[in-house]
Amino acid sequence: LVAAFSIGLDQQTVTLVCTNRRRQFLLDTADVSLTEFLVAALKSAMVKGYREPPYPWILTDATMEKLALAKFVAQESKCESTDVVMHFYGLVHWEDPLDQTMGLGCTSTSSEPAVTKEGMLYYKAGTSYLGKEHWKPCFV
Repeated sequence: LVAAFSIGLDQQTVTLVCTNRRRQFLLDTADVSLTEFLVAALKSAMVKGYREPPYPWILTDATMEKLALAKFVAQESKCESTDVVMHFYGLVHWEDPLDQTMGLGCTSTSSEPAVTKEGMLYYKAGTSYLGKEHWKPCFV
């Protein structure tokens, strides 16, 4: 039985947490609108289905993810995790490691060239009141 749906930072993931808390299933949607659609469909299925209240919690603050990310950044930066301030979190690139058509990148021993990513990197600067996302270029 699902006890909670934990929505990740920037709505990039959904974690289904079972009632015993030991079993968790991570869904990487990598898309805000897909996450919203998935959560809406799950809510609808619970209400219209045979499940009686109380319904599973829907956690949207991503507390555990924020703490883990702050701890990682603090370790890499050699500072305290309380000094880490997160201004933005988002998925920059997604690649399926099981996709054989992409090649094996730099670990390849074949004569095929490694897979590289080129072009401008964009970040989501906001969303209009109609839901249109605004993207701006940035440099790293």
